[in-house]
Amino acid sequence: MCNVVAMYISRLSDALPAHFYAGLLHFGDEVLSVNHTEVSGLSLDAVFELIAQSSSIVLRLRPLASAAAL
Repeated sequence: MCNVVAMYISRLSDALPAHFYAGLLHFGDEVLSVNHTEVSGLSLDAVFELIAQSSSIVLRLRPLASAAAL
């Protein structure tokens, strides 16, 4: 199992209305933690499990530099 050095937002669900994201998530944003658990060094499967186990999700993100400048 490969550990992830960094994880980024690569797509958003088309099933949810655009206002759901409220401009908070953008392609290329780096995911720093999921539900107060740092994701650096975790495998993609481990991060998926963190998300799948929860009825709600708290993400800590680092905005993509170009998006932060907008």
